[in-house]
Amino acid sequence: MTGKEKAGQEYAEALQNVTRRSERFVQILSILREMDQLDDPLKGLKSVCCRIVEAVASSLAAENCSLFLLNASKCEVQLRATCSPLEDRARYFEPDAWPAGNFKLGEGVAGAVAQTCTPLCVADSSLDTRFVAINQTSVAPRSLLCFPLMVEGRLVGVLNLSHSNPGFFTADSEHTLSFAADRAARMLANHLLHERVRLSEEYYRLILETAADAVLVFDKEGHVTSANPAVEIISGIPPQDYVSNQVTWQSRVHPDDRGLFQQHLEQLLTEKQPAGVQYRCIDIRDTVHALEQRGCPLFDSQGEVQGVVCIARDVSERKLAEEELLQAQKMECVGRLAGGIAHDFNNLLTIISGYGEVLHAHLEGMPEALGRLHYIEEAAERAGQLVKQLLAFSRKQVLQPKVIDLNLSLQETTKMLRRVMGDDVQLVTDSCEDPARILIDPVHLTQVLMNLAVNARDAMEAGGMLKIETAVAEVGEEFAGRPESCPPGRYARIAVQDTGCGMSQETRARIFEPFFTTKLNGAGTGLGLPTVRGIVGQNGGFITVESELGRGSTFSAYFPLVKEKAETAAAPASTAALRGSETVLVVEDERAVRQLIVQMLTRQGFNVLEAPSAEAAAALEKDHAEPIHLLLADFLMPHMNGHQLALQLCRNRPQLKVLIMSGYAGHSIADHALRESGYGLVQKPFTSPELIRRIREILDAP
Repeated sequence: MTGKEKAGQEYAEALQNVTRRSERFVQILSILREMDQLDDPLKGLKSVCCRIVEAVASSLAAENCSLFLLNASKCEVQLRATCSPLEDRARYFEPDAWPAGNFKLGEGVAGAVAQTCTPLCVADSSLDTRFVAINQTSVAPRSLLCFPLMVEGRLVGVLNLSHSNPGFFTADSEHTLSFAADRAARMLANHLLHERVRLSEEYYRLILETAADAVLVFDKEGHVTSANPAVEIISGIPPQDYVSNQVTWQSRVHPDDRGLFQQHLEQLLTEKQPAGVQYRCIDIRDTVHALEQRGCPLFDSQGEVQGVVCIARDVSERKLAEEELLQAQKMECVGRLAGGIAHDFNNLLTIISGYGEVLHAHLEGMPEALGRLHYIEEAAERAGQLVKQLLAFSRKQVLQPKVIDLNLSLQETTKMLRRVMGDDVQLVTDSCEDPARILIDPVHLTQVLMNLAVNARDAMEAGGMLKIETAVAEVGEEFAGRPESCPPGRYARIAVQDTGCGMSQETRARIFEPFFTTKLNGAGTGLGLPTVRGIVGQNGGFITVESELGRGSTFSAYFPLVKEKAETAAAPASTAALRGSETVLVVEDERAVRQLIVQMLTRQGFNVLEAPSAEAAAALEKDHAEPIHLLLADFLMPHMNGHQLALQLCRNRPQLKVLIMSGYAGHSIADHALRESGYGLVQKPFTSPELIRRIREILDAP
């Protein structure tokens, strides 16, 4: 070859290299130009993926171009877009839409490149043992070019090109693709980030819209800039009204708590630390809600506070439950106190009142001494009533329920109520036409009426009108004030309405607390209304209150109706009939009480045997060959109680009748001993006529 020919050949090769480089440069510019048109955050990820594979496949004349993206867990690459001559346009795949197109790192061509982050160019896959699986397909690609998509050393995905002709992809193809891959990787990273932000915003927007708690964002001036729908649930006002400044959140805060709320916002802005607060909110229906709020300051990019975000939870039901629990604990505490002292205290009152009766016979003709004795007896009676109130409101009183007609009971109680009310209070009663029969201890019902009437009288210092009415009421599921323990149905209602001073909302919330009173010191015990609620609840009912300052009050007690006919009260026996000659075994561990009872019975002609304990009574009964007609035993005694003693003695003497004395015996007597055994009951403190009358009832019963 001559020098001229050699120079010509070199020139031709140089020209060919320049031409090839120019073509490659044109390819690169073409790909980058198309990708620049795609670099718009508003374009969706689907559009970007499809246009990338279309641009790369077209520029490099690949028969197929596939785009794989690294999944969130970074353990596999997932097929997201493909482009081939067999399709008019690129296909897009949602994540996991085609599981066969997903490759774990290290598996398949895409997985291998994703694991090594190194480009892979294969001239002929049929001659490469690494691609046996590919060669088993009917249309296996011969030439492969796979390139990792990297951004700052971080894998985004993989571009995979293929062609049926071997050696189709060259070093120039790889060089061209490197530019396209770099640009594509950055575009995909931006769009993936944008997509994550969009999904995150959608996620948190969904959380805010469905949250039960109110979320409010305040600026530094205290104006609401954002609010979620729960704000309307609490306040009754749409969130957009707060954001548009038509109404302020502060205007819905309870007037007494606005200073506390404003202090909370200022604390968040100045101290720049999260903080909590509890306050009350008033909705458009004037219902008060108790809110528990947690606030956090919002910072800008410079670290300056721009506002605060507050999450407020309505804890009204929880507060109510806490108050009810506290009330129950108070009642349980006082109930235990009452139960603990009632037995011994009633024994003492029995002694005081009993020996007061004995003194009457010795003080005849001594009016001054009798007057002083009257004060002693009156104090003993009041003390006994006080113990009964303690036991009643704590629901620890022994019950002797009967079916009574509420209308008849009101008529019988009216005379006594008129004496209690005084001349300046007009008493009006209104009984319903329907029978209002309830199951209740008559003493309990009298306590309810008396306590409510006295409470009403005290609320009418200048006089007024007290109206008591009965009715039969239908109580449904949504009946206001009905506790869950009281099922829906028909109830007998007795309402006590006064024209007194009424009560504020704060006072209404506390009226059933034991020992709470609005009267002057020494003018009230604070047990009247708690006693009423205790009695009503003990008899399966409930009580409601309606009251406003200056408009009086209405207390309504609801008792379950019963279908049985009311029991008629037997006429009391005359004083002359309260005598006997039967033998009575008296068992009482309190010596003074025992001696008093023996005197009461002996004066009325009874033959009395006495024992200081159950063991002594059992021994006495065993040695006594004559008949014993009645066992009169205290319930609470050491080692063996009165009920157990009665069971033992009745096995030996089946005809023996039993009367149990109780200062306080708890629920066990009412529910088990008396009802199951049929024994009688007399409660301490009692007078001599009361005791003798009860003994005669037991002895004269068939």
